[in-house]
Amino acid sequence: MKSHSVRHKTILALMLALTLASCAAPRRGEIAQPEHTSEPIPTTSAPLPSPTLPSTAPPTEPEPAAESAPIDYAAIKPYEVGHIMIIMYHGVVTGEAPSKYQRGAGDFREDLETLYNDGFRLCSMKDVIENNIRVPAGYAPVVITFDDGDPNTFRLIESGGGLIPAPETGIAIMEEFRGKRPDFGAGATLFINDDPFPGAGDVPERLKWLVDHGYDVGNHTKTHPELSSLDAREIMDEIGYIDRLIRDALPGYEPVGFAFPFGDRPKEELRGYVASGVSEGRTYQCAFALKEGYNAMPSAPNRVGFDPMNMPRVRGSSTPIENAYDMGFFLEFYRERPEFRYISDGDPDTIAVPAEYEENLDKASLGDKTPVVY
Repeated sequence: MKSHSVRHKTILALMLALTLASCAAPRRGEIAQPEHTSEPIPTTSAPLPSPTLPSTAPPTEPEPAAESAPIDYAAIKPYEVGHIMIIMYHGVVTGEAPSKYQRGAGDFREDLETLYNDGFRLCSMKDVIENNIRVPAGYAPVVITFDDGDPNTFRLIESGGGLIPAPETGIAIMEEFRGKRPDFGAGATLFINDDPFPGAGDVPERLKWLVDHGYDVGNHTKTHPELSSLDAREIMDEIGYIDRLIRDALPGYEPVGFAFPFGDRPKEELRGYVASGVSEGRTYQCAFALKEGYNAMPSAPNRVGFDPMNMPRVRGSSTPIENAYDMGFFLEFYRERPEFRYISDGDPDTIAVPAEYEENLDKASLGDKTPVVY
C-alpha cells in the first residue's frame, strides 16, 4: 500500500486525540462512540470435535501428554478486545475499477499480500460472532466480506465436466492466494441479494460450491433497498426472502448474519426486525449486522460496548471518503499504532488483555472463556 497524505495523518492524529480525551484513563482501541441497542451479545462457541482414527496396531502403553509451551505474553502482547478489521468488497474487475466500491483484480491480489505481510490472518464472521477466534499467536484476525452477489465476485463456469470459479473473479483470486499462502487461512462471507452470482449452475449449485470450499453465505435483502424508507412488513419480507432462498438452496445450513444495503439502517424503532422476524409464515434470525464505515465499537465480542447489530466495516480500497474510512487508511494506522489491533494469544479458550487496558474487557460476556490479564 502506498503511503497516505498529510491529510490522512491529520485525521489519524485527531482520532487519537479524541480517543484519549474521551475518558480519564484512555481505553485502547476506541475511535468513536458506539450506538447502543438492546440486542444480546452472542457468546456461544462450539468446541472442535476430537478426530477418531482407526488403528490396527497392537495396544501400547500411553505416552505422557506433551505439555504445550507456555505463552510468552510479554513477547506476543496479545490484546483480544482490540480492533478486528472487517473489509467490505463488492465486485473485482479487470482493468481500472469504475468506482470506490469495485476493486481491480491486481489491486485485490496486492491487498491479500499486504494483509499477509502485515500480520493478518483470515477469520470467518461465524467464528467472530461465536467468539471462537482461532488465529495463531501474535497475529491479527481479519475478515473479508463481499456484498451483492455480483458475478465478478464469484461466477461458475463449466470446465472438464464440472464447475469451477471463473478466472479473475474475487473468489478465484482468493483460491489462487490460498495455494500460494496456505497459512493465511481461507474463506470469506458473501452477502447476497436475489439471483446471486449469475453464471453456470443453478443457485443451489453456486451456493453449495462456496460452502463446500469454506466460504459462508449471508443476507443482504432481496432487492437492496434503503431500509430506512421501509416499514416493518417490508423489512421482514426483504430479509425473510433471502433467508428462505439460502435455507432452501442449502438444507440444514444456517445463513451467516446480515449486511445493511448502502450501510443504511432502519428507523430506530424498527431495527429489531433485522435481528428477527416472520415472512411468508417462516421465521428468520440474524446474529449480527454489518454497516459501512468505522463509526461504531470495534468488533471484538468481549469488548465493553460491543454491539453485534451495528458492526463496522472498512471499504476495500485505498482512498478514504467522508465518514467511511477505507482499508488503506487503517493499514497505515495499524502500522503506526499496532497496539490498537486485536492480537491473538493462539488459544481460543482464553481472552488475554494487558493489565493497563483491563477496563476494555467485558467480563460478563466471557461465557466459558478464561480471562487472562497480564
